[in-house]
Amino acid sequence: MKGWRFLKSWYFWLFLITGIAIVVRSFPSWINAAWGGDFGIYYGLTSRFVENQQIFNEYNGWGGMYNYFPVLYIFSAFGHWITGINLLWLMPKIAPIFGGLTVLIFYFIVYDLTKRRDLALLSSLFLAVIPFHVYQTSHAAPLTMGHFFMMLSSYLFLKYMNHKKYLIPLLISTVFLIMSHHLTTYFFLITIFFIVVIKSIRIDLRRMYRDVAYVIAASALTFSYWIFIATPVFSTFMNKGLTISSYFVIILFYVSLFGLLFGIAALKKKTPAWVHNLKKTFMFNPAQSRKRALIYFIAGFVFILSAEIVFLFVNFPVSGIRMKPLSILYSIPMLLFIGFGCLGVEYLKKVKNHWFFQAWLCAILLSFIYSLVTVNTTLFPDRHVEYLTVPACLFAAVGVLYFFRYKEHKLSLSYKKQLSYPSIQVLFVLVVCGLVFTNAVAVYPVYTSLEWMDESIPNETANAIDWIKTNVDRNNTMVATDLRLSKMMWAEGINATFEGTNNTWTCNTWVGCITDFDAKENQSAVTYVLIDDVMRDMSVNIRVLQSVYMTNESYLKFKQEPFELVYRNATVNQNNEEVHWAEVYKVNWTFIEQYLMVKK
Repeated sequence: MKGWRFLKSWYFWLFLITGIAIVVRSFPSWINAAWGGDFGIYYGLTSRFVENQQIFNEYNGWGGMYNYFPVLYIFSAFGHWITGINLLWLMPKIAPIFGGLTVLIFYFIVYDLTKRRDLALLSSLFLAVIPFHVYQTSHAAPLTMGHFFMMLSSYLFLKYMNHKKYLIPLLISTVFLIMSHHLTTYFFLITIFFIVVIKSIRIDLRRMYRDVAYVIAASALTFSYWIFIATPVFSTFMNKGLTISSYFVIILFYVSLFGLLFGIAALKKKTPAWVHNLKKTFMFNPAQSRKRALIYFIAGFVFILSAEIVFLFVNFPVSGIRMKPLSILYSIPMLLFIGFGCLGVEYLKKVKNHWFFQAWLCAILLSFIYSLVTVNTTLFPDRHVEYLTVPACLFAAVGVLYFFRYKEHKLSLSYKKQLSYPSIQVLFVLVVCGLVFTNAVAVYPVYTSLEWMDESIPNETANAIDWIKTNVDRNNTMVATDLRLSKMMWAEGINATFEGTNNTWTCNTWVGCITDFDAKENQSAVTYVLIDDVMRDMSVNIRVLQSVYMTNESYLKFKQEPFELVYRNATVNQNNEEVHWAEVYKVNWTFIEQYLMVKK
């Protein structure tokens, strides 16, 4: 009996949902040596932190700003020091745990606001498997830690609204967020900005002094960190992302905050009669509400599906990626989720403190629209989606729960058409299980089906990198490989080409590689080539949001002079078929130079 009561308790289901969230996010890190196109950067910076125990290390690799957000590196290094486990193995395993724990915190946010355990559990269950959020928080990357501390800070801010004893934990969490990831901090700031502004419509501004004070303090801490420590964020992210001076952005933030708060307070003193009449117009009517909800569901599903079909023939804004027919098939579970989220818009008014989630969603949605209109290459439109999915999970949960409530069916259907309570319950369970299972299964296939980039780093590839590290002279070595593996090379102190070998992977003869292989101003001549099955069978990532594809001919050129296979690592399955492989080729420059002499 005790065991049965435990299975029926809310905390059992919460632990189960959190476990599912962690497992789904951890899956790639357990089947690969590492996971993530930028993992090499984070692994390299963590290794340097372990070696010299300096929080801010000099960074000379690809890109920038990564060394200014050390929370991931600190937590990973701490795990390494405590367990003694190899950092390369341990680091990809730690971050997804924090990604999964965002689901746990989200439960408490929803419950604290709505006082509904069923709604909080269902919202958390959806967040546990929703593809965009799962995929991004599966990486050992700063943004995963950012998501965790953004969620924790949101929860503590919610508690601080009513209890000042949460101030110190809130400030500590905010500092960790700021030092985790600048983009996540941006989304957090605009979210609490909107929450405070929308809240001021509902209650007297004089009762919100703690809320306003925190927004000022959190933003001041953020801007100060960006100005004095993470200087590239201030000079590039703010400037380019918002297309105006960084200093003007700060002024605009505070002017907008106080302008809106005092403007709303002034307007509330003279509320026009038509506002009250408008509220009466939208009073909840079960029969009409159910019809509107169905229209919202169909409209949301059809709109996104139509957009995906259009992007079969037109590139996505900024990223330049195109949809594939298989990608549309894999995305159907996500489209159904979006449909239920649109359906939840109708029923949200029945949920306590629904304004909080409306403000959360609107903040990110407006930023998303801005990024689309400005074709923003700093605030990438697609990066908004992972943050939009968090409040969207509440909307979807509301839609599913209320749409399948027996009371709503009873009030909205004629007597002859009424469904029995058990039938509605069964239908509800089938819909929830279907949404959860299909979205969980589609998380990783929907990305690989785009044929844009596979972020896996198989064990065989890691072994090949280790062979290069052990058997060649690093000072006189330059390895040609894709951007994903170039970052791993940098982490191991090996020179790599990064974005410098675009033609190497598509040309059909070795002659086409000469321009890429020649010494350049900031790059010595290529002496080795590293290829793995991901590059051969999926894509070769050559720069941000750009990949090229190898053909049989472009790959087979490495099987002859001036290339010499010096290392190969492969694994096979029970049918003796290769699962993963990696190859290292040495470049014979004597052969190339003789060819060039004859040609002259």
